[in-house]
Amino acid sequence: MFIVLQGAVTPAIRSVMPSEVVSDTTSASVKITGSNFDSQATVQYDEATISVTYVDSTTFTTTLGVSQLRSGVHSFRVVNPGPTPSNAASFLVDYPIPAISSLTPTVAPAGTQVSVSIGGSGFVPSSKVLMNGIQLASTYVSSTSMTATASSSTTGPQAFNVSNPSPGGGLTNTVTIDFEVTNVVNPVNPCGVMVSGAVTVLADATDDVGVVGVQFKLDGANFGPELTAAPYSMTWNTTTATNGCHVLAAVARDAAGNQGTSSLTASVNHP
Repeated sequence: MFIVLQGAVTPAIRSVMPSEVVSDTTSASVKITGSNFDSQATVQYDEATISVTYVDSTTFTTTLGVSQLRSGVHSFRVVNPGPTPSNAASFLVDYPIPAISSLTPTVAPAGTQVSVSIGGSGFVPSSKVLMNGIQLASTYVSSTSMTATASSSTTGPQAFNVSNPSPGGGLTNTVTIDFEVTNVVNPVNPCGVMVSGAVTVLADATDDVGVVGVQFKLDGANFGPELTAAPYSMTWNTTTATNGCHVLAAVARDAAGNQGTSSLTASVNHP
């Protein structure tokens, strides 16, 4: 009489077909082949047991859903009843190859930060926006849209790409933004003295006959009443004025009806 101890057999995976798919696949039928597969065995995908069909001691089949097809490197294992699972077999879900179809703006001032909108396809949350090969601060909006902040002190066309990680992935086509030098009006004194808040306007008027009145004008219209005695001054509340250039004038008259005018241009620039 003989006593035979039948131990659990360790399974082995030889291949996974296909071994690689792209991430925009909605489902994937997979065949796992190897040896010593038990009819009571389970199959793990990324260490989680999944639904499979046992074909024979060399084959399992399964269908992966979209939630299981996230980009990256995944693994299968076959687990027979017993302590030792099979080797891990890799299964790649490739990142898509991105492409740029639009870039806004196409022209920007050199030396100034600009917000860039990128349209295209194949963008993923881990996509990177590059300008001349250097990564920019960017935001993933959707698979067709990203935004970034860019600045270049170098004038001329600057190259933009979007890069997806591996597996798969890669670099988009190159699209450019032309950074140009722009002529900027001097913001300190664009059309005369710059004023803000409450401003005192003064006039000094003299005449050999005698000054009988000084009338201030703002942009051609009377500004306050005529002043008949020195000092000739008015307060201008510039917060009520529109941004831009304004003409202040003082018109002095004497008893003989003679007039003299003096004017200046002031710039109002509210924040």
